[in-house]
Parts: sequence; structure tokens; C-alpha cells
Amino acid sequence: MREGKSKGLLYGMKLAKYPVIITIDADLENDPEHIPKLIQQIAEFDIVVASRTKLPRISEKIVSKTLGKLVGVTDTLSNFRAYRKEIVSEFTLRGGETFGAEFLVIAKKKGLTIGELKYDLNPLNYDEFRYA
Repeated sequence: MREGKSKGLLYGMKLAKYPVIITIDADLENDPEHIPKLIQQIAEFDIVVASRTKLPRISEKIVSKTLGKLVGVTDTLSNFRAYRKEIVSEFTLRGGETFGAEFLVIAKKKGLTIGELKYDLNPLNYDEFRYA
């Protein structure tokens, strides 16, 4: 049964064995060199979002501009994140495919802390994904 990326992420996070969970897209848009910085920041927050400083798609810009004000991050659709394993049980997804944004809304409603690590998207990747 294919229920979307968000539900797939949640399923995997529930199976995780370690206290910190890192999620990252497999399309190479996100640079894994930022993982140590995410792990450092998770000591202060329940979730840390690796936010791209320049969003390549107009849909990402619109959603992040509006939803970002609510949850406090500039890249709400980035699934390049760190989560504390202990908070995963707080998530029950109700929306359809939200590309991870629903996790941030639930976290905000439950009073979980959300941090942000801003980084520049690799210029080579930016050109590749700009028109996607």
C-alpha cells in the first residue's frame, strides 16, 4: 500500500533504534555534510530542520512563506531533519501527502521545540532542481 512520503517517513522513524533520527531525501538535493550540525543542534530542540536559504520551486516558496510563520522555520517542506526518537510517538498523520509539513504543524501544536539550520543549496543541485 503506497500512502506517500510522510507516512513512509513516520513508519521508518517508528522502527528506528537510535535516539536521534536523521531524514534526508535520496535525490541528492541535500548535502549530507550538514548531518553533524543537525546532530549538534538536536541537543537543544525536539526537531531541527535543515532549511535551504534559497528555495528552488515556486510551490516551496509559497508554502514555506505562509506555513513557516506558524512553525518558525523558513523551509517547511525540507525533509532534511533531525528528530529526537522519543517524540515520534507524538505523530499521527491525518492529512494526505504533506511532504513532511504536517510533522511541523503537529510538533508546534504539541509544544515541541523546532530549531533550524540554514544552509546554501549546492549550486550544481540548484540548477538541476530549479525547474522540477
